Amino acid sequence: MDGNPFFSVIIPVYNAERTIEKCALSVLNQTFDDFELIMINDGSKDGSQKKMEEIKESFPLVKIRLINQENCGAGKTRNHGITQATGEYVAFLDSDDYWDKAFLEETKKVIDEKKADLVYIDHIREKEDGSVIRFERMSVFSNLDKEQFIRRQLTGYIPWGGHRKVIRRSLLMDRDIRYATSIKVGEESLYSYKALYYSEVYAFQSKALYHYVANETSLTANDTISNSINVYEFVRKSLENGEIDPKHEPTVRALSLTTMAIATNVLAQQRGMLQACREAKTLYAKYRDTYMGELDVESLEKRVRICYPWIKLGISFPVVLAGKVQKLMRRK
Repeated sequence: MDGNPFFSVIIPVYNAERTIEKCALSVLNQTFDDFELIMINDGSKDGSQKKMEEIKESFPLVKIRLINQENCGAGKTRNHGITQATGEYVAFLDSDDYWDKAFLEETKKVIDEKKADLVYIDHIREKEDGSVIRFERMSVFSNLDKEQFIRRQLTGYIPWGGHRKVIRRSLLMDRDIRYATSIKVGEESLYSYKALYYSEVYAFQSKALYHYVANETSLTANDTISNSINVYEFVRKSLENGEIDPKHEPTVRALSLTTMAIATNVLAQQRGMLQACREAKTLYAKYRDTYMGELDVESLEKRVRICYPWIKLGISFPVVLAGKVQKLMRRK
């Protein structure tokens, strides 16, 4: 293959000895073959590096690059991939996920048809045994205009994940769009905001060809209060330092409210009723100033809107109770 490839496929790898082969083969067996594969071993403690080397040896005619680095986290690893990429478009694939063989071909069709800078990808969330949990369709938001999309993405109403999008590499480089490196979860929050904000044309690949495998070792498996609060704090600082348009300040306030709802739900899952209510009420008091004032209510998820009056009043019991009910429903 001469010249730069059309796609750079970046796979961050951390302790993925069990899954990296299936993941990489799903790329190497694509029906569209104008791509490079970049696998970055982020200081794995298992046999991931050996597996990666075996994969490369098995496909000598494919442009595969292996990068072995000391552990530095998901954000820095993905950023390293961006700087190493040479393709016209960048696609991320998590090491425990995989693609259907037509993923790149169908994505390129959308790019060619729409002349898109950014393409959003529909997903199938599934268990390790392949059974489907649900379809996660970014394409259901295609009826929104760009401003509505930006705002709903900023509040988390629309998922952030970097693997949910394929983006023109020149846009990443020209606008210095990178993943956050100061937080362990939500590192794609500002990345997703800036990618859409600076895109002239965005589109949707509505064939669910990305398989998102939910398992205990997934990067997003650890749901804690500190994670959600750290993401909000990071986004707020991004607003303060000018990386987020000042007109979106009411939406950042709405993210604060979403954070309170998420934190309360986590407390409801992990604490007894009274303790959860006490801790949630303390959180509301601490962050009250961050969600008061002009608030972008329209960009909130429906369930957060329902919680809004109670959180605003500093009353935690109904919000905790809703979380407890949700926990019971999941057991059935």
